[in-house]
Amino acid sequence: MGPLLLLFLIGLATVQSQDCNCQSDTMVCQRIGSLKQLRSGIEECLKLEDAIIDFTGLQLENSEIDLEATWFEGYENIKEFVIAYSNITIAAGTFKNLTNLDNLLIRFNNVGSIHSQAFAELYNLKQFQILSTKMERIPKGAFDDMHSITYFELQDVNPVEIESGVFDHSPNIKTLYLTGNNMTKLPTGLLSKLILLEQGWFNEMNLDLLDGETFKGLVNLQKLSLEKNQLQDLPAHIFHDLDALYELHLGHNHLKILHEDLLSTLKNLKSLDLSHNEINALPKDLFKHLPQVTSINLAVNKIASLDVDVFRAMPKLVSLKLQNNLLSSLPSGLFSGNPNVEDVNMKNNELEKIVSGNFQGMSQLKTLQLSKNKISLIEPHSFDGLGSLEELALNDNQVKEISTTQFNDLKSLTNLDLSKNKLRTLPPGVFDGLSSIEQILLTDNSITKLEKGVFDKLAHLGGLDLINNEIEIIEAGTFEKQRKLRSLNLAGNKLRNVNGESLKGLSAISNFNLETNPIGHISCDSFKVLPALRRLTLEDIPIEDLPLGCFSALKNLNYLHIKKTKLKFVKKGVLAGLEYVTDMHLTDSEIEELEQGTFDELVDLRGLTLSNNHLSKINKDTFKGLSKLDMLSLSDNKISTINSAIFEPLSNLRLLYLNGNQLGDIPADAFSGLPNLIYLDLSKNVIEKLPAEVFQSQKSLNKLNLGHNELRVLDKGSIPITSDLHYLLLNNNKILEIKPGTFDDMKTLRELNLSNNLLTHISPGTLEGLSSMYSLYLENNTIVDLTETVFDNLPALAHLQLKGNKLDAKFLEIIEKKFPGSDLGD
Repeated sequence: MGPLLLLFLIGLATVQSQDCNCQSDTMVCQRIGSLKQLRSGIEECLKLEDAIIDFTGLQLENSEIDLEATWFEGYENIKEFVIAYSNITIAAGTFKNLTNLDNLLIRFNNVGSIHSQAFAELYNLKQFQILSTKMERIPKGAFDDMHSITYFELQDVNPVEIESGVFDHSPNIKTLYLTGNNMTKLPTGLLSKLILLEQGWFNEMNLDLLDGETFKGLVNLQKLSLEKNQLQDLPAHIFHDLDALYELHLGHNHLKILHEDLLSTLKNLKSLDLSHNEINALPKDLFKHLPQVTSINLAVNKIASLDVDVFRAMPKLVSLKLQNNLLSSLPSGLFSGNPNVEDVNMKNNELEKIVSGNFQGMSQLKTLQLSKNKISLIEPHSFDGLGSLEELALNDNQVKEISTTQFNDLKSLTNLDLSKNKLRTLPPGVFDGLSSIEQILLTDNSITKLEKGVFDKLAHLGGLDLINNEIEIIEAGTFEKQRKLRSLNLAGNKLRNVNGESLKGLSAISNFNLETNPIGHISCDSFKVLPALRRLTLEDIPIEDLPLGCFSALKNLNYLHIKKTKLKFVKKGVLAGLEYVTDMHLTDSEIEELEQGTFDELVDLRGLTLSNNHLSKINKDTFKGLSKLDMLSLSDNKISTINSAIFEPLSNLRLLYLNGNQLGDIPADAFSGLPNLIYLDLSKNVIEKLPAEVFQSQKSLNKLNLGHNELRVLDKGSIPITSDLHYLLLNNNKILEIKPGTFDDMKTLRELNLSNNLLTHISPGTLEGLSSMYSLYLENNTIVDLTETVFDNLPALAHLQLKGNKLDAKFLEIIEKKFPGSDLGD
C-alpha cells in the first residue's frame, strides 16, 4: 500500500461495522474470535458507505484469540498494534509480518501462553509495552530481535523470572519501566548492555536487595526510581557510575542507614527523594558532593538530630522536606550554606523551641512550616532576616505568648497560622511588622479579649479567623482601620453582645460568622457598619427576638443562615431590606409562626429552608412575592394541613420538601400552583392515600418520595400518574399488596423502592407497565415465593435488591445470573 490515505465522504468521522470501526487512522475491532471474523470485520468496515481507508493502527479489544503470524498477512503497513481486555495466546513469530511496526501494546489481558519467540523479527519496533498482563517467565532471547527499541515497559506483569541478558540485544533502550512486578532482586547484569539508558523505573517491585554492580556503566542515566520496594540497605558504591543522574527516587522503602559515600559521585543530581523510610541519622558528609541539588525530601523517617554542617555544601538547595521525623531541636546555623532555600517543611516533629540563629542566612525563604511540633517558646529575633517569607505555619504547638517584636522583619508575610496554640493575649504591636499580611488564623487558642490597636497596621488583611477562643470583649475601634478585611469568623467564643462600635471599620466585610456564642442581644447598629456583607451566619446563639429592620442596612447580603436559636415568632419587617438575598436558612430553632408578609421584600430569593422548627401551619400569602423561589424546605415541623393557596405564589418552584411532618389528607389541588415541580418529598408523614388528580399539574415531576408513610394496598390510581416520573420511593410503609395494573401507566419510571414493607408475593402482573425500570428495591419484606419469570416483563431491569426476604437459594442463583451484581442477600 502507498502512504497513509484517509478519505471520508461528506465529513464521515467514524465508520462502523458489526465487529470493527474506523477511528481516524486506527481500526478498532471487538469481540473477535477468529482470523476469519477479523478479516471480514475489517473488510465490511472498509466497504461501509464507500469509505476508503488505509489504516496504520489496529486495536483488538474484548476478544478471545490465538495470535499467530497469519493474522497479520496483508497488513504490513500497520505501525501500531494494541490488544486489550482479551483472552489470548501468542505463538512464535506472531508479529514477523508487521515489518513497519513501531509500537506494540499488550494491556489488561489474560494470557494462556506466550512462546519464547513470540516477539521474534520485530527489528524496527521502537516502543514495547505489556501492562497488567501476567507472564510466567521472560527467558533470555525473548527480545533479541528488538534492536531498535527505545521505550520498553513491563508493568504489573509479575513474571516468576526475568533471565539475565534479556536486554543484551536491545542496546538502544532509553526508557525502561519494570514497575509493579513482584521480584525480590534484579538479575546480575540485567542492565549491563543498556549504555544509552536515560530513565529507569523500578517502583513497586518488592525488591529487598540490590547488587553493588546493578547500575554499573549507566553513564547516561538521568532518572532513577526505586520507590515503594523493601530495600533496607544500599551498597556504598551502587550509584558511582551515574554521572548524568539528576533525579533519584528512593522513597517508601525500609532504609535505615545510609553510607557516607552513597551519593558522592552524583555531581549533577538535582532532586533526591528519601522520604518514607526508617532513617534515624544522616552522615555528616552525605550531601557533601551534591552542588547542583535543588530539592531534598527526607519526610517520614526517624531522624532525631541534624549535624550543623549536613546541608552546608548545597548552595542551590531550594526545597527541603523534613516533616514527620523526630527532631527535637535545630542547631543554630543549620542553613547558613543554603542562601537560595525557598521552602522548608518541618511539620510534625518534636521541636520544643525556636531560637535565634535557627534560620540564619535564609533571606530567600518563602514558606516555613513548623506546625504540629511541641514548640512552647519562640525566642525574640528568631525570624530576623526572613524578609522574603510569605507563609509561616506555627499551628498545633504550645505557644503561650509572642513578643511584640517577633514578626518585625517579616515584611513579605501574607499568611500566618497560629491556630491551636495556648495564646491568651494579643498585645498591641505584635503584628505591626506584618505590612503585607493578608490572612491570620488564630483558631483554637485561649484569647479572651481583642484590644484596640492590635490590627491597626495591617492594611492588607483580608481574612481573620478567631474560631473557638474565649473572647468576651471586643474593644471599640478594634477593627476601625481594617478597610480590606473581607472575612471575619468569631464562632465559638463567649461574646454576650455585639454592637456597632466593636465592629466599626469593617466596611469591606463580605463573610461574617457569629455562631456558637452566648449572645442574648444583637444591636442592629452592628449590621449598619457592615454594608458590603454578603454572607451572614448566626448559629447556636440564644437570641429570642430580632428587631424589625435589623438587617435593612445589608443591601449586598446574598446568604443568611440563622440556626439553633430560641426564635419563636418571625414578624413582618424583620427581614426588610434584604431584596438581594438568594439563599435563606431559618432552621433548627423554635419558630412556631411566620407572620403574613414576613418574606414580602425577598424578591430575589431562590432557596428558603425552614426545616426543624415548630411550625404547625402555614398561613395564606406567607410566601407572597417569592416568584423566583426554586427550593422550599418545610421538613421536620408539625404541619398537619396544606392547601393550594399556600403554594400559589411559587410558580417557579422545582424542589419542595414536606417530609417529617404530620400530613395525612392531601387536598386534590394542593400542588396545582406548582407546574414546574421536579422533586417532591412527602416522606415521614401519615399519608394513607392520595387523590388521583393530585399531581395533574406536575408534568415535569421527576422524583416522588412517599417513604415512611401509612400506605397499605396499592391499586390502579393509588399512586397518581405524572408523565415524566423517573424515581418513586415507597419504602417503609405498610404495603401488604400491590394489585395488577398499579403501575400500568408508569412507562418512564426508572427506579422503584418498595423496601421495608409487608409484601408476601409479587406476580408478573404486579409490575406490568414498568418498561423503563432500571432499579428495583424489594429488600426486607416477607416475600417467600417468586417465579423465575416474575421479572421478565421488565426489559430494562439491571439492578435488583432482594436481601432480607425468605427466598429459595436456587431461585436466587437463577436471578443472580440474570442480574449480576445485584444484592440478593445470603
